[in-house]
Amino acid sequence: MDQTWRRASAVAICFAGALAAACGDYEIPLRHGYFIARVSSDTFVLVAPDHRVVVRPTITAYGVDGDVVAGRDDHGFYFIVDTASGTRETQLIEREWRRRLQARGISAPQLRAPSRPLFAFWEGGFLRVR
Repeated sequence: MDQTWRRASAVAICFAGALAAACGDYEIPLRHGYFIARVSSDTFVLVAPDHRVVVRPTITAYGVDGDVVAGRDDHGFYFIVDTASGTRETQLIEREWRRRLQARGISAPQLRAPSRPLFAFWEGGFLRVR
């Protein structure tokens, strides 16, 4: 009986660990070591390779075009981060954001809500802005 209880406990612990890992927070990889991290159920931040938060919570939509990550936060502001150079522009209004993206050759941004990726990469990038 004691051995049966130990076995059942071990199975329960393994199951709980697997469940916690599957339901835990996750990251969406971007270029040059940047990533979008889910820090709670509906809270996302953009993180630099040195683990600094470069776009504050919470990112509600984003898109990627090459080295450029562009998006919107839950306060209605927009951001642009160049993952190659490390430059960032935050708290932009939409008109200014679009103007700055156009200056980079990005004219029609397609944004999506951050979510667990089903496929790691397609079309040469994670999510295409063009």
